[in-house]
Order: sequence, then structure tokens, then C-alpha cells
Amino acid sequence: MSSLDAVSRSNIPTLSPGQAVITGVSFAQPVIVQIDKLDEKQQPDSSNSNLIEIWHFRE
Repeated sequence: MSSLDAVSRSNIPTLSPGQAVITGVSFAQPVIVQIDKLDEKQQPDSSNSNLIEIWHFRE
């Protein structure tokens, strides 16, 4: 991301679960936010997704 400064970029490895860096033309500077975890009923059921198959490159 071209709008992410070096200080914010260096904070990425230290983000806690649920934290994200928001940046872009709508923000004067990058902002770190905390995203609340969804209730169990609202969480997507992706425990059985075969990511290798989904991401497999097909010609």
C-alpha cells in the first residue's frame, strides 16, 4: 500500500487478533482499528473449506 507509512507498516506484525490497519485517500493517516468478533451464530462456517482446491491455479 503506497499510503502506508513506515511506522504503521512496522506495527503490522504486532497487531492483535481482530486489529487492522485502515489506510487510503479517505484517511489523513493510517488508523489501527479493533474489529469485534462475531457471535457464533453469525460466524461463517469455513472449518471444512479445502483452501488448496479453492486456490488451485487452473489453466
